[in-house]
Amino acid sequence: MKSFYNFTKKNFLNYLIIGLINTIFGYFIGVFFFIIFKSKLSLITIVLFSSLLSIFFSFCMYKIFFFKTKYKFFFNELIKSYLSYIFIIAFNIILMYFLVKIININFFLSQFISNIFIILLSIYMQLFFIFKKKSNLK
Repeated sequence: MKSFYNFTKKNFLNYLIIGLINTIFGYFIGVFFFIIFKSKLSLITIVLFSSLLSIFFSFCMYKIFFFKTKYKFFFNELIKSYLSYIFIIAFNIILMYFLVKIININFFLSQFISNIFIILLSIYMQLFFIFKKKSNLK
């Protein structure tokens, strides 16, 4: 896992800054969609569309400003990105259920614990699945 060590040593701050920008974008696009479409669409539909757009924005930010992979891999990496997020969401649901319902840890602490695992899993998925190229780690 030398490449994972190099990633955290050299680039973790840049990765976090992009992640912060993605989080802010995701929050505001969700609020915007809710305000604009709350009387026309269901909450689930609003969350679905804002999440799809947020994932696309996040993918583009990491592709362009962090991993800097070639454009010819765009569609393949985009599909891998959406597949990764489906896996991460499923993992989060299972972990949260386990922490809250089985172990009886309160929701807020469980969410904090879960986010640590989600961040690490996201980094791993981006490094070794979505943008898997030796040239990604400069």
